[in-house]
Amino acid sequence: MTEEDTGETVRIYTVCNVDLDDVDNWVRTPYIARGDANRLYVEMRFTMRTCQLYPDPENLHQCRESFKLYYYEAESDFANAMMPTWDTDTYNHADVVAADRTFENIDDAIINVEVRSVPITRRGVYFAFHDEGACTALLSIRVYYVLCEAITVSLAVFPNTTAGPELTSIVQEEGRCVPHAAIEHRPSYLCKADGSWYYPSGGCKCMPGYEPQGDKKCTGEWGSFVFHPSVDPSLCSKRFCSEIEHCLKIVVVPLLLKHCTKMQKSKRLLDKGQIFGGSLPCHVRCRYFVTLTTIEETHCLTQGKTSHGL
Repeated sequence: MTEEDTGETVRIYTVCNVDLDDVDNWVRTPYIARGDANRLYVEMRFTMRTCQLYPDPENLHQCRESFKLYYYEAESDFANAMMPTWDTDTYNHADVVAADRTFENIDDAIINVEVRSVPITRRGVYFAFHDEGACTALLSIRVYYVLCEAITVSLAVFPNTTAGPELTSIVQEEGRCVPHAAIEHRPSYLCKADGSWYYPSGGCKCMPGYEPQGDKKCTGEWGSFVFHPSVDPSLCSKRFCSEIEHCLKIVVVPLLLKHCTKMQKSKRLLDKGQIFGGSLPCHVRCRYFVTLTTIEETHCLTQGKTSHGL
C-alpha cells in the first residue's frame, strides 16, 4: 500500500484464512538491539474484520478477532527461516492482542492501536505475531523504551535516566551540581517507570560570589576566579575590609596590574569601581582580595603594618 501523506510504499502483513482448519501463521521482526533499555514497548497498528457478519458463513471454519504477541531474547542476531523454531514453546508469550473495534466492509476498516511491554535482560530481542484464524492486517509496529528526560532542579543536573524493567520500578539517580555550585545536601531524584521524575531531595548552592538564577544556574561577576578555600569569612569584619581596601588601592592593585597577565577582567572591574563601590558584600570583596594576593604571592604592607596575616 502507499502512505497518503508521503507517497512512500508501506509494507503491511495481511491474512484472512478463516476458511481453513488449524491456522498457524507467524511473522517475526528483525533482531532489535536492546541498547540501554530495561523494558521494551511494542505499539501495534492493525485492522480486524468482525466474525459475526462474515459474508460467507458456510465456509467459516474458525474465526478469531485477536492475535498473539511473543518475544525471544538473544545475545546476537542468529535467526533464519528455521530458527528460532516457529512454535509457542520456543517463544515467550507476551499477551493476546484483541481488537477494540472491528469492521464489516473493507471500505470501512478501522485502525486499532494497542501497546504491550516486556522486560528485556539480554542484548536483543525478536518479536513474533501468531495468527490462528483472524481476518486482520498488521499495518505497523513501533518498538521503543521509556526514560526520564534530563532535568535541572535545585541547581543540580540529572541526566537522561532509563526506566527500570518492571512497570512498578523506581530508579534513583544522583545529580551533579551546575557550574559554580557545590553540594549542600547530596541531590537525588526518583525516575518512575512511566518516564516521570518525582520526590527530589537534596541540592546544591552557589559558590561565594555567585547568585542563583531560579534553580537552574549560578551567575556572578567573578566567573573566572575561584575563591581560596582557606579564607575564613569571619575575618571579614568592617574594620578588616576597610584596611584591606586601603591597602589594595595603594599597594596591591599597581602590582597586580603590572605583573599579572590574567588580570584584564579585574582591571575592568577596578576601573568601574565594582570592588570598592560597595556593590558586592564585604565578605565577597574580602575573599576576592585574599584570592588575588594568594595567586600573586604578594604581601600587603602599608604604613609598616601587615594586612592581618596576608
